[in-house]
Amino acid sequence: PVLKILDHDSSSDSDVFLFETQVIVDYLLDRFVKNSKDESDPLYQAKIGMYVRLHDTYISNHQGRLYRACTPEELQKGLDSIEEGLDILEDKLLRDAFRKNPQSALIVNPAAGINSELSSADFAWFCTFIYYEYIIPRWFGRSVLDPTSRPLLNLWYNWMKKKPSSMKVHSEMWAALEEWDKSGRWTKLGHTPLAPARSI
Repeated sequence: PVLKILDHDSSSDSDVFLFETQVIVDYLLDRFVKNSKDESDPLYQAKIGMYVRLHDTYISNHQGRLYRACTPEELQKGLDSIEEGLDILEDKLLRDAFRKNPQSALIVNPAAGINSELSSADFAWFCTFIYYEYIIPRWFGRSVLDPTSRPLLNLWYNWMKKKPSSMKVHSEMWAALEEWDKSGRWTKLGHTPLAPARSI
């Protein structure tokens, strides 16, 4: 991912481009969310970094195969890698979740309440999951957020969708994916829908 920042404060005419999920999300949290980090807890910060790294290493680099041209073998490998990454994440949630005094929705406990602190890991994964929720069941016949096989991911994702800021992100991204669908993005790649399109 790339974030373009209009550099109005600089004497230079050039804008700033930030790369990598954690860099982008950390900037947005520092810029727009007060007290978004608990610097006093290095283990907590390390866990956040681990979850974001897991996202960038095992998940996001395969995401383009869901909506870009690739061979059947590349697509299969991408889908399998995504599933493997989600299984790793589910296992980590199982080990780390449901502790006392929750500090982060994803890392600790999505059942803790709507006011639990959100971390950069939550934001990184949430945007990716919107793609999965829309694309994978409809075009590839898989249910990556099945509550039986990945109950904690399912719980966390549905909890995130109830937060006002996340609801807005979900709505805007979902509308963009619907436009892709209507424009024939997947049929032009040779895919046949395996499930009907659905609204949010």
